[in-house]
Amino acid sequence: MKSNAGFTLVEVMVACLIGVLVLAAVIAIQMMSTRTFAEGSADVMLERTGNMIMERIVRGPAGRYGLREARLSTIVATGGSESLVSFTVDRNDPPTFDTSDDTQCAVYLAGYEGARKVMYDPDTSVEDNEIELHPEALVSEMNVTVFADYVDVELVLQHTVQPFGSEMEVRVSTSVQPRCQ
Repeated sequence: MKSNAGFTLVEVMVACLIGVLVLAAVIAIQMMSTRTFAEGSADVMLERTGNMIMERIVRGPAGRYGLREARLSTIVATGGSESLVSFTVDRNDPPTFDTSDDTQCAVYLAGYEGARKVMYDPDTSVEDNEIELHPEALVSEMNVTVFADYVDVELVLQHTVQPFGSEMEVRVSTSVQPRCQ
């Protein structure tokens, strides 16, 4: 009489196939969750960085002499690849109506096409005194629109998530009403 204690080759092959399919599903879920986490972390990092840069544009790197303290009539913005906003601030404390001692400041994108650094120039008549508003080159666009009584500023930040190669883009914007007219 023959004993039936054991598995046939077909049963072993089917069990191996099911094991491989389950393992492939687990790996796919793990990769998808890792990618989602990396992209979410990059998104949060870009948003925080954008808000920090925006705060320094509005208030100035040291908390003074940013767009908020500019004379509205002196704000000039150029867009495109030459993204630049120049403005005049009164460095007197308290501010005076005399504009003869005002200082011309600028915020601009430095670097080549793609992600660039945002630079603040506290006095455009002095060379090499610019301040980086953030050490990483993440900003691809800076759009500034001047209206009758306020200024809109929009930053577009980009980052490539490694090792997946997916491009993340975040837009941060604010409206500023300068204190001096």
